[in-house]
Amino acid sequence: MAATYIFLTLVLLKAFNAQHSNEPTHIIRFASHRNVTAGDKLIMQQYKKYQTSLHTGAVLASGPDTTSIIAPRNLTTISFGDNFNAVTGTFHSSFIEHLQSHPDIEYVEKNQIYRATRRLPLYHQRMRRALTSQKNPKNWGLARLSNKKKDEVNQYTYDSSAGEGVQVFILDSGINVDHKEFGGRAILDANFVQDESEEDLGGHGTHVAGIIGGSTFGVSKNAELRSVKILDKNGDGSTVNLLQALEHVGKYAKKGKSVINLSLSGPKSKLVNDALSSTTKDYNIPIFVSAGNTADDSCNYSPSDNPDVFAVGATTRDDKVSLFSATGSCVRLYAPGQDIQSAWIGSKENSMILDGTSMANPHVVGIAALLMARKSYKSPNDLYTALTDIATKDELEFYDTSEKNSHNLLAHTG
Repeated sequence: MAATYIFLTLVLLKAFNAQHSNEPTHIIRFASHRNVTAGDKLIMQQYKKYQTSLHTGAVLASGPDTTSIIAPRNLTTISFGDNFNAVTGTFHSSFIEHLQSHPDIEYVEKNQIYRATRRLPLYHQRMRRALTSQKNPKNWGLARLSNKKKDEVNQYTYDSSAGEGVQVFILDSGINVDHKEFGGRAILDANFVQDESEEDLGGHGTHVAGIIGGSTFGVSKNAELRSVKILDKNGDGSTVNLLQALEHVGKYAKKGKSVINLSLSGPKSKLVNDALSSTTKDYNIPIFVSAGNTADDSCNYSPSDNPDVFAVGATTRDDKVSLFSATGSCVRLYAPGQDIQSAWIGSKENSMILDGTSMANPHVVGIAALLMARKSYKSPNDLYTALTDIATKDELEFYDTSEKNSHNLLAHTG
């Protein structure tokens, strides 16, 4: 079997329309004082009023069978943190317009589709078994993280605790938990993808997990890896999947010893940013996100524009910022993200080489787990500061003038 070199990231795409299977079309965020259960009832009460207005000809005076189209379907409540209360469901756009004027509704956003995008294979190599030694590790990024100079990258040195006692929630496509890289430390924790099993059928989540905590490819070799599946085998997911995952993490995270890896990027979204901010502040959980593979300013996208999360860009073996990596002031630091080998699906031994800020981000999550195993941090921001303080400074080469607005910091284990 051949390993494939793939450029990969996750981007937000179009919204679901009202007829897109049974997936929710919108997320309704309620004002902080509104109980989410009462909010569910409010929606149905408003629907009855709206339905009455249809019969009087005030709204949608002509058109198809509006009664069946407009009826809200698949209502699900999502509530976490101190005041993040929302209801997801399938709604007709005209009813959404009616709802948005209600004083108890803060705002409404469409349910977005997430998708993994990849370029065609550039080259192939034979599949190799994972090595047991960390001298000249197969994931070159490991050695780069523990050495200040790029000409010293022949061995990965790390703290003996290796992230023990830290939970890493990986919100992705799942994990091949039977892979020998994980040694029983990977758990299929939750699955929010409809009509698909909890296992990883796409590979992205397994690759990410291997970088974070694989025995050969990983930074924190003793960390607990918890799969929270939000992407299907084609790399597709949704805003609703993400919100459900955050609600789950909030319930089951270990206080002061949990961290979230979220390797995705997309258009600016107040809903996504509010949900992530609530998770970091109300549950004290650090969240790390990929900067994106857009080769422009990461501040133009969510969630990398969110000051409450930690965005990571990608670098090459030569300490150059990858041509595809987003840059700018919202990227806190950079990490190896090109030619990265890690665990894969299909067997207990398969590996794959991938490119992307999706590969850079888990390197930093691994370092975060190392730090959290040694010390308790009062807040996510304290951990973020520690990571930038120990980073290697002024070694990166940027591909254009983006350096003027970027942080020249390369991830380091400290």
